[in-house]
Amino acid sequence: VGSTVFAHGGLHPSHVRYGLDRMNGETRSWIEGTGERKALWFLNAKEAVIWSRVYSVQGKEECTMLEKTLQMIEGSVQRLVVGHTVQQPMGINGACSDQVYRIDIGMSSGMYDAEPEILEIIDDGREVRKVTFQSN
Repeated sequence: VGSTVFAHGGLHPSHVRYGLDRMNGETRSWIEGTGERKALWFLNAKEAVIWSRVYSVQGKEECTMLEKTLQMIEGSVQRLVVGHTVQQPMGINGACSDQVYRIDIGMSSGMYDAEPEILEIIDDGREVRKVTFQSN
């Protein structure tokens, strides 16, 4: 959406090389039962777009990989938003100079039963803010 890319777990250079549109198309066919029935590598491996936790911690190596990944995506992509790895106690937060936002806050009662939070991206990233709510 604009200059922001969203992935449940993470996005790696290998995913971009394979093709984001290609992954989306193959996933759609797999879900609809019209395509390949075996597990798709980009959905079922440790480094899959839905399982990866590579950006859940901030390190130089991870930030370098993120920067490379974003540069490989066609267009002017500035940031990646990921979930999948609960970010408690800090909640929604940015890393790698705010090139990645980690938004899984553990709202489930099976996790942290955390209060809702929203990542608001205004004017294609001119302003990015975290909105928090408090229960009464």
